[in-house]
Amino acid sequence: MVAVAYAFSLLTVTLKCQVSILAAQLCSSLKEKEESW
Repeated sequence: MVAVAYAFSLLTVTLKCQVSILAAQLCSSLKEKEESW
């Protein structure tokens, strides 16, 4: 049971990291589009 909880927490951490990276990429791309206008 401990292994399952550990794997689940690891999965949530990786998902959060991926989401934050995607958000940062979206923000940077939006800023670049605004500057190009």
